[in-house]
Amino acid sequence: MSKKLFFISILFLIVSENAMAQDKQPSPGMAFLKSAIVPGWGHLSLGAEHKTRGYVHLGTEVVLWLSYFGINARTQSLEQNMFAHVELKSGTTIQGRDRTFQLAIGQFSDLKSYNDYQERNRNWTAFFEENSANSWQWQSEKDQADYIRLRNEIDGNNQQLPFLVSAMVVNRIVSGISAFIRARNSLPIQPELGIIPMGNNSMAVNLRIGF
Repeated sequence: MSKKLFFISILFLIVSENAMAQDKQPSPGMAFLKSAIVPGWGHLSLGAEHKTRGYVHLGTEVVLWLSYFGINARTQSLEQNMFAHVELKSGTTIQGRDRTFQLAIGQFSDLKSYNDYQERNRNWTAFFEENSANSWQWQSEKDQADYIRLRNEIDGNNQQLPFLVSAMVVNRIVSGISAFIRARNSLPIQPELGIIPMGNNSMAVNLRIGF
């Protein structure tokens, strides 16, 4: 999936380059839309004086995507290592199990210890049925600690992914607004001429020039 998203991003950039060659001075609305799709695209289409800002937004987008792909790939690798570690060192599997079970085997050395704790605290609904699917026994405290470390690292990585997605959204909004303003400011100034009746058969001429 990550490779597919990467190639889609590259395709967007190729399309952007072709479009930029055909549209040298887009309207403010079009500049905003381009940068909302690919940050920096709107700036790059406005001319050489805006390229630096465009490359900043485009470079930020590339870094964010690469970070997302890297963390996601790292997390998937850690999950596979964690599944293998648990199966080898505790005699059970957590792949496909709910989070309650995954946390339980990190807190207790075996199923009996877990159920005894729940019984002492009268958490009757928290019991796990004593069968081969639910049974575990850590070979050592170090093996259990290694599982907890892997679990925490995976959780930490998963917490970073929404932040990166939010940063991508912010980058698009900031880039779009900036491109819109720059495109609007680069439009030629059109003077406005108005005639204002003053009474007594007289009138005033009003010339307005925007800056």
